[in-house]
Amino acid sequence: MNENYLLHNEIAKRLYFEYAKPLPMIAIGSESKPSERIYNNITEAFLDNDAYKLSAMRDCGIYDENASDYEKFKAFCACLPKFAGHPLYLLAHTELKEHFGCDMDICEENCDIIWNTANEKILFDLLSEKEIMKRTGIECRCVFEHSWLDALNGNKDVSDLASLEAFLLSQVIRANENGCVTALYTPFSDFIKPNPYLADKVLKKISAEDSDLEPDEIALLDMQIARTLGIEYKRLGWTWLLNGNSFDEDALSYLEGNNALPMTRSYIEFDIGDSEDYLELRLRGYAMKQPLGNIVCTVRAEGNCLCYARNDYFRRALCNVIGKWVEDGEYTSDEKTLKKLIEDILYNNLKSITG
Repeated sequence: MNENYLLHNEIAKRLYFEYAKPLPMIAIGSESKPSERIYNNITEAFLDNDAYKLSAMRDCGIYDENASDYEKFKAFCACLPKFAGHPLYLLAHTELKEHFGCDMDICEENCDIIWNTANEKILFDLLSEKEIMKRTGIECRCVFEHSWLDALNGNKDVSDLASLEAFLLSQVIRANENGCVTALYTPFSDFIKPNPYLADKVLKKISAEDSDLEPDEIALLDMQIARTLGIEYKRLGWTWLLNGNSFDEDALSYLEGNNALPMTRSYIEFDIGDSEDYLELRLRGYAMKQPLGNIVCTVRAEGNCLCYARNDYFRRALCNVIGKWVEDGEYTSDEKTLKKLIEDILYNNLKSITG
């Protein structure tokens, strides 16, 4: 790998190195403060709590939960070379170089050298999640994300629609008191007009562990909760981040008509399974339906290093797509316009709504 990976033309390289790379990164999470726990070794910082890497190891049939930290890391080194063409290969190497000062191929042959080099870096610098985010310029912002499914699990205070809504509203108030001004929402499915009576019946079926639920019943309850929380978000002056183009226009119209639609922004959350080709298709899809310059680009604060690498991967892919459009004559080559577009998507839009 070299510093120009994913940047396939000269315009893309200029956009990335001059405009995208210098920007601070914003990661979102339910907690605004990263952990100060000092890592003991690279497995804790690099593998633990990283579902993508652990899944990759399971795909190769070599993950053992009872193995030592060294054995887990060696197993990952053995399986990563199999992921040619997958973003995980690029992301893992980006993390290793950026956070642990090691620019080597991750493979079984290099395992011991990487293990020792990275662990010396961790010990010398007393690396923690907080320290890593500080060094890489990652700003962690609190974004409220409701989950009525989580609220039902083991919560004795939730027995019907009224108690569920009261519980979720109390969480919103608590988040607001802690400085949160933004909510995140991904709907379960297409719009179903809510009905409190029917929503209460659905909720009681769920509480009774009745598995005979129709998709429309889940969607109805989901929309009922969205309406209740939307009213509160609007009262508090929050912004609602909606997942890409997945929010139905009928749902937006309904919420607006019921005074339950605060200011909204669409967001792109890069998934590690998204190839650069698929990412270009996604960006073109967004651009066909709404101003691309209004989109929010964000990643989740992961509790490990991954949020940095994923954000950098998206920045490179975005610059490559826009660079291609410019090269093909599909977008302006005006530097001021390009600079603003890049900075708005990657930083300004999210910063403006998270404080």
